[in-house]
Amino acid sequence: CKIEPEIETNMTSILLGTDSNCAYDEIISRLNAACDDDTSIDKFFLLRMKRATNVAVYCHPFRSERYPESDWGPGRQSSYSVATDINGIPVYFEPFSEMDMNIHSVRALVDHVIKMGATEPTVILDFSSSSAENLKYLIDAGIGFLASGGKKTPAIKQMLGQVVKKRGDPRALRHYGDRNYIVFDSEVAVFPKKVPKRPDSPEENNETDELEIIAMSDPRFSSVSFDEHMIAWACTENEGNSDRNREQMMSKLSEIESRLMEIDPYEAVDNLKSIAGDYYKYFDLEVVEGELEVKIRQKGVTAALNREGIFVIVTYGLKNWNTTMSYYENISKLERMSKVMASTLSAGTLSETPPTERAWMIVQFCALVLWRMMEKRLQDSGEGVTVRAALQSLDMIVSIGDGTRWQTTEVAPYSKHMLDLLHIS
Repeated sequence: CKIEPEIETNMTSILLGTDSNCAYDEIISRLNAACDDDTSIDKFFLLRMKRATNVAVYCHPFRSERYPESDWGPGRQSSYSVATDINGIPVYFEPFSEMDMNIHSVRALVDHVIKMGATEPTVILDFSSSSAENLKYLIDAGIGFLASGGKKTPAIKQMLGQVVKKRGDPRALRHYGDRNYIVFDSEVAVFPKKVPKRPDSPEENNETDELEIIAMSDPRFSSVSFDEHMIAWACTENEGNSDRNREQMMSKLSEIESRLMEIDPYEAVDNLKSIAGDYYKYFDLEVVEGELEVKIRQKGVTAALNREGIFVIVTYGLKNWNTTMSYYENISKLERMSKVMASTLSAGTLSETPPTERAWMIVQFCALVLWRMMEKRLQDSGEGVTVRAALQSLDMIVSIGDGTRWQTTEVAPYSKHMLDLLHIS
């Protein structure tokens, strides 16, 4: 779990091919040498890629967090982009400078992954990269992708309303993992705007000044080539939380109303936005004969509650719901696991002879592979066991040895059960 001086154990020495008396500095030296061997590292990635089906390349920066700067190459920072299989198990990573990460560098990364043996990899774009311009670039290059749909895009807004209407319709119900979703899907396309116009909130939009996403109902849609059509999936979990969400919303609005009534009426009107924050759009304020009158826009509240929890995914080259959701859920899993690996591996103080940044990132990547493989097998077991719980139970296995021969002296029944769940004999 950590590379610390306490790692001077016979078992670690055996794994690294050293003798039983190998010191910590020698272990680090061998680790650095192994990670500097480009031929071996490339072979490692190639073997990982051979195991993979439906490779996904994530346009998202994951961080090492061990070093402020990377020694991997000129201009590199301690960040990397990951390629995984459909289950989210990493097969490849490439360090990069976040400042240089754009759609063209993503294309170069995809080309590299293809040369390593991946067949038709899919690009997973983060929210900041999901502009219509980037989507059009990938479509023209024939690269499949999954991107977040900006809820302020007119075509996506239409879909949000359709999902609300589909609630209660059993034909719109889809199942993935242990959750049920209400789903509405429709074809959309990228098309030049009629009148170039800068959106009010570019960071929440899938549009640029030149291009926009249009719905099937748009008259221009028929002029878009069939092989350039995308699929947009508007989804929300099918849960009975509407009453609770309404109570929370009304409680918040009531709290804001009380604050407004406690101050000068004209000050309340002038400072509504700063006092209410994003909730200001649900209020109508008016001063009548020196008294503040507060009205809540109930239709707006209802619309907001109906659309709460809805997310939209735009895909190209992915027409299967289960495959789409696999990639979508892997985004949060990779982010969470990357943070766990970075914080866990970085725990403690750096020794006098720490591993290089290159070696450290490879160790983190390998740890990420093992963690995700364990998590996938535990999930498949259906017993709800977490990786941390499994690792803690494995700590209860006691072994003794002299550096050449090892004997297991005790395996608790629960630990044996964990080994079975992990497919370890």
